[in-house]
Formats: sequence, structure tokens, C-alpha cells
Amino acid sequence: MFSKDIIERYSKLATASVADAADKVVGRTCYMSHEIKPRINDKKVVGPAITVHEGPTDEFLPPS
Repeated sequence: MFSKDIIERYSKLATASVADAADKVVGRTCYMSHEIKPRINDKKVVGPAITVHEGPTDEFLPPS
């Protein structure tokens, strides 16, 4: 799990700097689409993330 200290330190970095560093470490593009934005303007999103893969389905599942 990520410590609050690490999250606090990342919150002070520019998003582009973090994305560029991740690209170099992993060797491929590691950023989200530029179309994903906070719902509140002028706010940063900082914290751990979980990667999820969603595929097509014929099932209808109501939101939970």
C-alpha cells in the first residue's frame, strides 16, 4: 500500500513529470487519456490507482 508520505510527495509534482518518468521506467506509455478529468475544476487527483479491464458483454447489470 502507498504511504501518505509518498502520496503527499507526488501531489507536489507536475502530472507531465510523473507520466514521463513512468514511461521511462516501464518502457511504454503509462498515462490515462487526456479526456479523463476531475469533476471539480482546478483540482488534482492523487493517490493509488487500480487498473481494471472491462470488456463487452451481453449481460445487463444495474449499477451497484
